[in-house]
Amino acid sequence: MNLERIEKGVRPFRFLASWISILNSKMWFLRLGALTMVLCKIFKNFSKSVQVWNKPVFGNIFERKKNKLRELEWVQKALKKRFRKLSLRETKIHLELEHILNQEELYCFQKSRSKWLLNEDRNTVFFHNHTIK
Repeated sequence: MNLERIEKGVRPFRFLASWISILNSKMWFLRLGALTMVLCKIFKNFSKSVQVWNKPVFGNIFERKKNKLRELEWVQKALKKRFRKLSLRETKIHLELEHILNQEELYCFQKSRSKWLLNEDRNTVFFHNHTIK
């Protein structure tokens, strides 16, 4: 079986807490003291700059999530409410239109009937065709 090593790129540096037990000597601190002070300043400056960047750019993720959920809920309620209003309006318009169509039908029926009564049978075919249209 031929297992080839998969290259994953440069591995990031990770500090292991167990190193402290080995490096916990005065000699190490004396030799690397200056370097340690420089690293401490770098980390302190980095920490401050990240904190300054974090608030306006990244912010509090839990607060952002809560605000977005609230906003989404508001939009969904507004859509539901507006849709309901539109649905109710549509139903009302259908009822009003049905009422108007019934009135039109009665009007046409009455009009054709009265003309038929006035003209008797002379134009029966004409009135019949006219009311069918």
